[in-house]
Amino acid sequence: MKVLLVNTFDQWGAANACLRLHLGLLANGVNSKVLLRTRNKNIAKTEVIHSTIKRNLKAHLFTNKIIRILKKIKYKLKLKKNEKQSKTFFKARWPFRL
Repeated sequence: MKVLLVNTFDQWGAANACLRLHLGLLANGVNSKVLLRTRNKNIAKTEVIHSTIKRNLKAHLFTNKIIRILKKIKYKLKLKKNEKQSKTFFKARWPFRL
């Protein structure tokens, strides 16, 4: 069986539990690896996400943020255009029926 444990860091609460589980699996002969974003400890079979992946992720998040801002601007421009076309938002009928 192959096990991949994914965690952000290799220290503090949940990370310590993850590493204890990893070391226990290795001690029992299970093929286990840990994928980390940031590594501070030197533990066997732990891999770090490369900085290029981090950079690509940041670029992707930045692009998505720009797209959301542009969509909001487009929506606001549509509202302003509609307000200029019709200055009244409703039409009242005369005579009113009760």
